[in-house]
Amino acid sequence: SWLFVLAASGLGGLGVYMGRVLRWNSWDVLIEPRAVLADAIGPLLNPRGHVPPLALSAVFTAVLLICYAMYLAAYHGGRMQEER
Repeated sequence: SWLFVLAASGLGGLGVYMGRVLRWNSWDVLIEPRAVLADAIGPLLNPRGHVPPLALSAVFTAVLLICYAMYLAAYHGGRMQEER
């Protein structure tokens, strides 16, 4: 399950970068799929030429993972208190 969480967080981090920095909207996937795909895959194919986008996506991914870990800690912490 953690593999899914890491993959979803990575894609979410990339999505946040594409939405906030590149200004893509969700409907642009339907209107201009090739351009959106090129912007999504471009940094992965040439990572040395796209360090800032990859770094920013990594930061967004880390924030998503930290938020998820905090949610899990709060959920399991509350559950343990109920069992007592």
